[in-house]
Amino acid sequence: MENEFYYRLTLGKAATHDFFKNSLMDGISFWNLENPDHNWLNDRLWTILGYDPNEMLNNLTFWKQLIFEDDLTEMRKIFAEHMFDPAHIYQYIIRFYHKDGSTIWMQCNGKVVYNDEKMPIRLIGICDDITKIKVAEETTLQRNKELERLNEELTIARERLDLLVNNNYDIIYEMDLQGTFSFLSPAITKHLGYQPTDLLGKNMLSFIHPDDCSLCSQILEIVLQHKQSVEEEIFRVLHHDGTFQILRLSIVPVLDASGNLVRLTGNARNVDKYKEMEAKVAASEKEFRSLFESIPIGISIKEVITDENKMPVDFLYVKVNPEFEALTGMSEKDLVGHTFKEIHPNFSNNWLQSYLKTASTGDTTSYEGFMAHVNRHQKIVSFAINDTLICSAITDISEHVNYERNLRVAIDKAEESERIKTNFLANMSHELRTPLNAVIGFSELLNDTQLEDDQRECISYIENGGHRMLNIVNELLAVAELGSKENVELNYTEININERLRFLSNLFHNNAVQKGFEILIDCPNPDSHAYLITDEMKWQNTLISLIDNAVKFTKSGSVRIGYSADADSILIFVKDTGIGIPKDKQGLIFDNFFQVESELNRTYEGVGLGLSVSKAYVNQLGGEMWVESEEGIGSTFYFTLPAKLRTKAFKIHMDSYEKSSL
Repeated sequence: MENEFYYRLTLGKAATHDFFKNSLMDGISFWNLENPDHNWLNDRLWTILGYDPNEMLNNLTFWKQLIFEDDLTEMRKIFAEHMFDPAHIYQYIIRFYHKDGSTIWMQCNGKVVYNDEKMPIRLIGICDDITKIKVAEETTLQRNKELERLNEELTIARERLDLLVNNNYDIIYEMDLQGTFSFLSPAITKHLGYQPTDLLGKNMLSFIHPDDCSLCSQILEIVLQHKQSVEEEIFRVLHHDGTFQILRLSIVPVLDASGNLVRLTGNARNVDKYKEMEAKVAASEKEFRSLFESIPIGISIKEVITDENKMPVDFLYVKVNPEFEALTGMSEKDLVGHTFKEIHPNFSNNWLQSYLKTASTGDTTSYEGFMAHVNRHQKIVSFAINDTLICSAITDISEHVNYERNLRVAIDKAEESERIKTNFLANMSHELRTPLNAVIGFSELLNDTQLEDDQRECISYIENGGHRMLNIVNELLAVAELGSKENVELNYTEININERLRFLSNLFHNNAVQKGFEILIDCPNPDSHAYLITDEMKWQNTLISLIDNAVKFTKSGSVRIGYSADADSILIFVKDTGIGIPKDKQGLIFDNFFQVESELNRTYEGVGLGLSVSKAYVNQLGGEMWVESEEGIGSTFYFTLPAKLRTKAFKIHMDSYEKSSL
């Protein structure tokens, strides 16, 4: 109980008690760990926290309410460590709430008193008010942060200044009050050929042209006496190569906080290039003026007139060129200074609306119209120069309009002539077919009677001539139909391409055998996979014409017909071993009435329409036709159709579908 004895001794002695009470320490507390409501705190501690000591209860619960929550948690942790291990010092800094809401910082130390059983029974604590120190530390910390921020901004500002100075087109310089250079930017090298260090410590007047030194000295004196800037004075300055360059200089006085002049700064720019540019601009303006005056297009420049809502309502003529005067019949003096509505009160509103659209939207507009007072058709294109000016270009299109009108008349006449010709060919073809069919029919009937050989030979001549004439008539009728402007109707039906090729082969079999060769067929697909939907008449007539030519121009060898198919189209060909076609004629054989043999004593029959009609049929079916030929070797004619070969199963399925749909 030795610790308890000293504890009681301390409280029992009035002198000792007063010593603690009036100690230099700001706060002294005795905490009864056995009975938390029996504690003691000195008056000074309560006073520091803003309370009247006589009104306060030394209550642990109230005491805890005065401590910041975070600090109370930390204090408990330290107290627990010290209570169970006295070697662990009970010392910490804690924040208290002052009665007025402010913060009081305390440096606290404590010591636990144990009984004979080593159980903690008392806690003696002393506190020092360190609020002023903490406030000073916080203030210092904030000032340091502010200094760091200012240093960062200063560094950035310096970097920006260096960047601006080092990359500025102008020469930036600084000199003392006697005109001696103390700083020059790198631009000195670009303008005058010196390195910045070459001129440091040298006087500005030593680089000024002798004839300009007096003026330069006067200007420096004005700056020094009146502490005022002088801007854009022109001087001739010595270049590193010995020549003098024209520079525009500015001199600015630098004052200290007391208003005393401490140094001079400024900038300099080489204006030789600017003078060159000014000369070029002047030349460009002269060229533009010359172009404006001589261009064979009427040009007018107008100022936009707006209403109170800033909407364009009229235009004031500003400038017109001579061509504009010639095209409109109005002189510049009658136009400039007057508005569009004043000059053209009775003009078509479309002209004005075209200008207004350009002014309000900035879009380029175009308008064509007739100027009755000059009897001209004219086209006007307008575009915006800026927000207040528009430019209009006017051209005389009378000749073009008359040409189009005459062309329309000529086209109408040509179309009418074509229509008359087509009708004539169609009528004549129909008129010729009737007697020809009669001649051919009766020739065939006579052939079936008993005739002498010479009579039968004469009748065969009549029959062959009739068929030949009928073929010519059919080709003429086809040309007439193809030449009409009416839409051609295509009658699509389903055919078996294998069967049709065999039929066509048999049709020309006798002619081929008489000439001593065969007609061969290439059918890569079986009959069940060879169904094609197309216009049967045009498809068959095309092949008849090609096979007929192949047989006609082949003396020996063979004629081969066939096809191949892919996913999108069918390629059909007719190949012969005939006389071939010269290279220079292959591009012409599809023209109407063209024949390779054009002489009067040509060997082969025909009028040169078969291939042109066949190609036209293929084009109507959506395909293409071409030829590959070598003279003396033979020819191969190809044509494509944009169709797919279909199977029999597909045909049956489609038939069923169409019936069920109906």
